[in-house]
Amino acid sequence: MLVTRHAFPQRWQLAPPRGLKINTNASVRPSAGFYTTSAVIWDECGFFVAMQERKVIGQLSTEDVESMAMQDDLILVRDRGYQIAVTECDSLRVGWDTYLNKIK
Repeated sequence: MLVTRHAFPQRWQLAPPRGLKINTNASVRPSAGFYTTSAVIWDECGFFVAMQERKVIGQLSTEDVESMAMQDDLILVRDRGYQIAVTECDSLRVGWDTYLNKIK
């Protein structure tokens, strides 16, 4: 699986042939007292395959919510039996090992 993290906006690219791509995002709303995690899975033609969103009441750091977003998304992939070729997120502050350790 290819993992990409971008410090600057990049042009969105398709998944590789016969592959799937997952885009992960997290949103923190401290003043509202909740956070949201989301994922969208695309095929090699750019067609929508699946998505999920989770809104949770509470207050966490941006890093924790980014970790939870990837955790939620990898669990979705595992539970549906998808083989993901590329995963993208915009968090440069959370290491990939953090995500993997949470779903073992």
